Amino acid sequence: MDATLRVDEAVLDSGVRRAPESLFGGTTVGEVLRSRRDTCKLLTKDQLGDFAEVVMASGRTAMAVSDEAGNLKGMLTVNDLLRAYFEGVPPSMPLGCWLASGRARAPPQLLQRLTVEPSLSLVRVAEKMVANAVAGDCACHHVVVKEDECLYGVISSHDLVSVLCHHDSDAHPGADGNGGAPECRGQPAVTVRDAMKPAAHVFTCPPGDNLRDALKVLLVTQQNSVMVVDEAGVRGFI
Repeated sequence: MDATLRVDEAVLDSGVRRAPESLFGGTTVGEVLRSRRDTCKLLTKDQLGDFAEVVMASGRTAMAVSDEAGNLKGMLTVNDLLRAYFEGVPPSMPLGCWLASGRARAPPQLLQRLTVEPSLSLVRVAEKMVANAVAGDCACHHVVVKEDECLYGVISSHDLVSVLCHHDSDAHPGADGNGGAPECRGQPAVTVRDAMKPAAHVFTCPPGDNLRDALKVLLVTQQNSVMVVDEAGVRGFI
């Protein structure tokens, strides 16, 4: 049994319920990527600054990194950029050096746990992301899609949410035809309260805090956002 299966089964055995395949309408990874196969490739010789430019231009939050022979060497996420900025790493650092530095969230030695095939269902991808989040030692919002020697791209948790929302809206429209879903096969609809992060678990900072201090909170807690608040209330998010 490989390391990925051991991690996944350990998480499921600890109380995470296995979701039915119908949750995402049976959608597979390949079906999600079919209409947007990645055309921009990052190489280990490219620099952190190059990755930052791709993120800004494309809106993507992660990309796979290969060597010049096409071998997958790792994955970079926006959290890598945050850490590099926080630690004062120059934008000129080659991606290969960053992946080998011990600071990357998806280095070569963890790729087995972060790689899926196009035929895998999104339910199983979601379980893998949960397993990686519980383990806490690698990226957990993205997986690389690869089959044999063919690299297809990256799937993110946002992709899963998008498919879930579209499937729920199409399969269970409300009585007024506007996409409401009061019930699903006899089960109460999931509310915002059911899905939200409790206020006690949300990290906050005042508007006057140094940006580097806020980034440190994100890095230490492995969160993706911080609520900006003062005596007048919520001012925004970063």
